Parts: sequence; C-alpha cells; structure tokens
Amino acid sequence: MPNLFRGPTIDDAREAAKTHLGDSAVFLEERLVRRPGVRGLFGGTEYVVEAAQAPPPPPPEPPAVIVTTTPKAKRAEPNKPFARGVYEEAEDERPVDRGTGDRELNELRQEVRHMRAMIHRLTRSTSPWKTELSQLRRAVEESRPAPSAPSRVRTLLERSGLDGRVAASLSRQLKRHADDPKALLEAYRDALVDRIEVAPWPLADGHKKVVAVVGPPGVGKTTTIAKIAARAIGDFDLSVTLVAADIYRVAAIDQLARYAQLLGAHLEVAASADELHDIVAKSPSDLVLVDTSGRAPTDEAGLEAALAGPRSAEEAVIWGDRERHVLLCLPAALRSADAGDLTRAYGLTKPTSVAITKIDLTTAPGGLLIASDQSNLPISTLCTGQRVPEDISPASAGAILGHLAADRTRGSKS
Repeated sequence: MPNLFRGPTIDDAREAAKTHLGDSAVFLEERLVRRPGVRGLFGGTEYVVEAAQAPPPPPPEPPAVIVTTTPKAKRAEPNKPFARGVYEEAEDERPVDRGTGDRELNELRQEVRHMRAMIHRLTRSTSPWKTELSQLRRAVEESRPAPSAPSRVRTLLERSGLDGRVAASLSRQLKRHADDPKALLEAYRDALVDRIEVAPWPLADGHKKVVAVVGPPGVGKTTTIAKIAARAIGDFDLSVTLVAADIYRVAAIDQLARYAQLLGAHLEVAASADELHDIVAKSPSDLVLVDTSGRAPTDEAGLEAALAGPRSAEEAVIWGDRERHVLLCLPAALRSADAGDLTRAYGLTKPTSVAITKIDLTTAPGGLLIASDQSNLPISTLCTGQRVPEDISPASAGAILGHLAADRTRGSKS
C-alpha cells in the first residue's frame, strides 16, 4: 500500500520516505500541493511524495542437483570434441522431481512476479490515488470556516493595495459593518469617497501657465508631459514650449525632442535654475511644460528648487502672470512605506497636486489614496497607459473610486 510523505522541498519529502521505508522505497508520484493553513491563513505549498516499499529480492536459487545414471567413466570420455559440461546438460534435460522445496520456491517466485506487476501498474497509472486525494482536498476546502469579520475587512483593503495608516483608519471605520458583506462594501465605497480629494486639471482654463513634473526616475514623467502637451494643443489650441531639464538620463532630451517634433511644439533645454528662469521669462507660449530629471532636490539653488516659484520680487517679474503647477508624479502601486519618503524628498519643489501614473500596471492601485494622504495634496491627473494623448485624464472622485473599488471587493464576499 503506497504512503504519502510531505516536506517543504522535494528532497525533504523523499528523505522522509526513505526514513520510513528504507533505501528500497519506490517513488510512485511527486507533486507540489497547497496547504490549507489555519482558518484560511498562513497557507503555503509543500511537496508530496507517494512511495511504496519495494519487495525484498528473491533468495538465491540453490545449486542445481545433477541426477544422472550415466557412469562417470562414460561421461569423461576424452574423445568428445566439446567441453564435458555440454554433454552433461544435454544428458540432464530429463525432468527431475526435487520434492517439496522446489514447490515452495516456485510459489515464492510467482508471488514476487505478482508484486512486481502490481507496482508496475501503480507506477503507470496513479489516477485512483489522485482522485482520492482530490476528493479529500475538496472536503477540507468545503469544511473550512468562512472568513471572520476582521478577515473580510483586511482582505478588502489588501485587494485594493491599501496599507499603513490609511488602512488602519479604514479598518477602524469598517469593522462595525464586517458581519454583513453587502453593508461592508457600501461602507467601504462611502469611506473612499470621503477621503478622495481632487484638484482642477492644469488645463482647466486658458490662463498662461508653467507646468512641471517631478518625481522618482521611471515613474513616467516624460510621457506625462507629452500627454499634457498633446491635450493642450489638440483640445485647447494652446501654444506649447517643452523644456528638457533632464540632462542626466541617456537620450532623455532626444525623447522629448521627438515628442516636440510630432506635436509641433517648441523645445528648450535648461541645465540650471538661471536657464529655466530665462526660458520662462522669454517664452511667448501659452504653456511652458518642464520635464525634470527625477533627482530629489537637495540644493535650494538648483533647477528643481526653482520650480517652487518666485522667492523675491525679481523672480516674480520673471514668472510674470503665469500660474505655477508642479505635479508630483507617483505610481498607482505606491505603498505607505515609500510614500512618506518620496513626498518629503520632493517637498522642496512645493508640489501643487499629484499625478498618479501606471494605473494600468497594477491590480491594487492603493497609491490613488495613499499618495494624497501622505503628501496632503489633491490628485489632479490620472495616467492609465502609454498612449499619447489618450491615456491621460483629469482626476475625478468617480474615476478614482472606480479604480479602487471595481472588481477588488469580490474577495470580501466569501
């Protein structure tokens, strides 16, 4: 009868089988299965080895007893051309009754052949064992208790990608609805609406503006600038100047120059705060869009710090009547542990709102709420893909709620 042995690795499972069955263990099947855990928690995977003990090898056959009536003298005739054993075997082909011992040996051989055939069949077809294990697993799953109320709330928040103080606050608010899944979903949506804060899109009116994007490298700042420029030209018929301030990343200026060429926008390059001030003061365009390097501003005289706005009467003249918008670009998959560090790092630029990027690349866009909570800034822009200009839109409470709640509340119903 085969036995099941388990272990965290396939080697551990095999070792358990050898310890129990000895070195003669025959491995019939090896597979990776999921542990059910305790009340649906702390589950994991483990390896299961199905093994049986091989039958002992048959005892050695006793030496053949040659019974013959041929005189030795006759069998040892020197004139025969072949070795004497050839003639002895030929002369001993007559059946000989070896008694009870031979019958027991034949029965033992038949039993060994039967056991080998059984092991062979088990090795070739393990479907009965698989069926039995599948039924057992199904019975365990069906007998597992439903998630507790705290588990429903936790699952709901985890599926939305919410953690840290945002999740803690929501959990306290939602726990009184945890016993009723439908009421929990309604309370969850209401709680999100209360926390969502949006700001007008930078292109909401026709005033002259300076719009800059800041944030960590790789968050999609250049693509966001190109989308805003395309919308400004196509939807609002504004003249646009693109300013490439990322002089560190390879081909960053070339990428923005390509966008400027495709959109019919003017391109400038700024390597310092003075150059940026000069471009803003002299630009005749309705909209000046600044693409930064992604480096955290640490120098108050640096280019990124200049985006904070005029600090003197002289700088106020340079900025003129242009509205200042600094978008802090953060990804939708942002977690609380990183949000605080990023908002502090780019605080020197004095962002005016948040642009959430890469919404299409995560199924848990908790950054839509975490970014606003950690930065104390409203969200003005949503970016959902790489297409220019289709995948950008003004932020709205309905759109943010749809991303946070759609299809992520199913797990809390069970």
